[in-house]
Amino acid sequence: MLKLYVADTGLISDPQVYDRFLSKVNEQRRAKVLRCKNEEDRRCSLLAGVLLRYGIEQEGMDYDALEFSVTQEKKPVLVSHPKIHFSISHSGNRAACLISDRQAGVDLENKNRRLFAAGQKKRLMTVAGRIFTEKEYDAFLNAPEDKRQEFFLKAWTRKEAVSKAAGKGLAMDFSKIDEAEENYLSFWLDEAYYISIYVEEKIEEELELCMMN
Repeated sequence: MLKLYVADTGLISDPQVYDRFLSKVNEQRRAKVLRCKNEEDRRCSLLAGVLLRYGIEQEGMDYDALEFSVTQEKKPVLVSHPKIHFSISHSGNRAACLISDRQAGVDLENKNRRLFAAGQKKRLMTVAGRIFTEKEYDAFLNAPEDKRQEFFLKAWTRKEAVSKAAGKGLAMDFSKIDEAEENYLSFWLDEAYYISIYVEEKIEEELELCMMN
């Protein structure tokens, strides 16, 4: 089972809708939403929580009756349903939630991030040198200029997805992550967003993608 739910923050742009959905997520997610420093981040964080609720309910579970906890690495888990795994991500004005029956992670990135802006080439190369394996960095340097953004997004989102599956986040050494191709699904969600999914076992089933409108 591999199900991905994606939505735009426009779904909760109305203040009344926002408040209603804020009351529908659990206390941990609500607190995380309210800690966000700006409105767009709050919307994205809330939307990710809403997608999680929807995805869980699609599996026939009562979200309000579930007990959420975190592992020692601070990874959120379902205490009463340890065989159901989830991962959420948000960037720009999009949020995504992955539901799986195996350890998995998802990362979504907006291509219009500051790192790709004009005048940021030196910083981009510095970040690439820090997070890529030696083989990846050589391939990045040899990639055509117009392909480097996609190369970076693919590598970054895959590494983020691995770290989320492990529950380590950015604390994980990305330069040590070099998983087999068969463990990933990576693609452009649309012209602005790139997404990667990592599963600890070989991915054999088709991804069920649900774009929420």
